[in-house]
Amino acid sequence: MRTMHIHKYLDDLTLAELRKIAPEDKVPSFETFCATAEGSIGLMPDLKECPDGVKDAFLKSVETSMTKHHLMDTAYFIGGDDLKQHFLGKGGHISWGVSLEQAQQQAPNIPDVGTKYYIFKHAAGLNKKNIDGFHALGLKVIVSINTFHYHQDVAFQEGLADVKRMAALGVDGLQIDSVYAPAVPGWGKKKDN
Repeated sequence: MRTMHIHKYLDDLTLAELRKIAPEDKVPSFETFCATAEGSIGLMPDLKECPDGVKDAFLKSVETSMTKHHLMDTAYFIGGDDLKQHFLGKGGHISWGVSLEQAQQQAPNIPDVGTKYYIFKHAAGLNKKNIDGFHALGLKVIVSINTFHYHQDVAFQEGLADVKRMAALGVDGLQIDSVYAPAVPGWGKKKDN
């Protein structure tokens, strides 16, 4: 509705009907998106709800596209536990929303915890102590900073302050709204590695 000005819900359309009003070049399939991302960026698939009758086919199609385009090993999965758990041990990392105390209790029982999981939290829930604690367990910390996390009248300013604070505290990555992109050092510069 927002990007294509179509006043219908996806659930009410067949794929053929969708493609008539929103062609692949306007609303790419996941396969097309993966092909475009290959060799350029890593992905953070947000696996939301999926009807039980198509869940297995959906997860297999995501896995197939990501594997085909060499995106699985660098992926950071978020979303519903029942969906993201499909990717556990298949490459990439699964978000783990535990506290530092929970991670300290559970991590010793998870072989190679840092190769399977990562911490994904809002900036408000993180400080130097818990970031350092997660890192000591071998877990990467990626912070979600999006305008809807803040009061609308100060969203940009508060988000910008959190981008700077999290970068100074040494988080491993930021999942941000594009409005914060200019605040990220090196944004838009191609790496030579």
